[in-house]
Amino acid sequence: GHFHEPNIVFNKRVIVNGSVKGPDEYSLKYFGGGADAAQLLLVFNEKYGMTESAYIDLQGRVIA
Repeated sequence: GHFHEPNIVFNKRVIVNGSVKGPDEYSLKYFGGGADAAQLLLVFNEKYGMTESAYIDLQGRVIA
């Protein structure tokens, strides 16, 4: 089971990517749920480091 939610914390120093599959039977049984399938798209600049991030919802929904 995979239950990570995408997060960027500590001013872009710690990045936790989401799960590409979302909740499954294991996470539902032992953790009571799980985060929807999602990933973070990160853009890096050679001079400035990470300059942009985008949330990609892998469930097929549009998030504004």
